[in-house]
Parts: sequence; C-alpha cells; structure tokens
Amino acid sequence: MMEERGVNISEPEAIRCKCKKIVAQKGKDEIIIKCRFCKRKVVISTREIIKIEYAD
Repeated sequence: MMEERGVNISEPEAIRCKCKKIVAQKGKDEIIIKCRFCKRKVVISTREIIKIEYAD
C-alpha cells in the first residue's frame, strides 16, 4: 500500500479511453489523474463514484 500526502492510493483501477490509453485511475472514493508533463498527481475526492461515461 502506498500513501502520498495522506491520500490512500492502494490498488487503483485504470480508467481507459476508448483508444485503450490510461487517462486516470479510480480508487474507492477518488479519481487520480497524473499530469503527462510534470508527473504530479491530481486527486479528486468524492463520497461515491456512481458512473464513468465517455463523451465524444
């Protein structure tokens, strides 16, 4: 298990674009987005993730 600044990011699930590239990761109650340029992580915390959709 890995902790970064008090955020639990153990075993996140990959969220992939329709082209199959990973665009983010989903934890239990958070979405983790890694910047393609500086490699920092942006963590969006929520109480519950109900659904993830594609918008074309």
